[in-house]
Amino acid sequence: MKQLHERITSWGDKTFGPPETRSPLGPLNHLIEEAYECIDKPDDGYEFADCLILIFQAAHLAGFEYDDLHDHVVAKMIINEARKYPPVEDQPKDQPVHRLGRDKE
Repeated sequence: MKQLHERITSWGDKTFGPPETRSPLGPLNHLIEEAYECIDKPDDGYEFADCLILIFQAAHLAGFEYDDLHDHVVAKMIINEARKYPPVEDQPKDQPVHRLGRDKE
């Protein structure tokens, strides 16, 4: 995955410009568009690939490299795993599932 990340960010720097000349907001706004395409075509792996490419590129432009992302994901999963969620049988099939107590923060 690290090599893939380096391939994506190298290509992105050459194609769209490096962090010194680009903001992460461009790829993040593009990600919103791609997320809607995933909603329309959830069986199309290329749409998910587009999202991952844009996440890697946006994070790179924001100053986060692969090891940073990896460490943040590991830390965030520890947080998520400690949270409480509704029982699986009570979760809606096609809607977001939020942690319990989220609305109290």
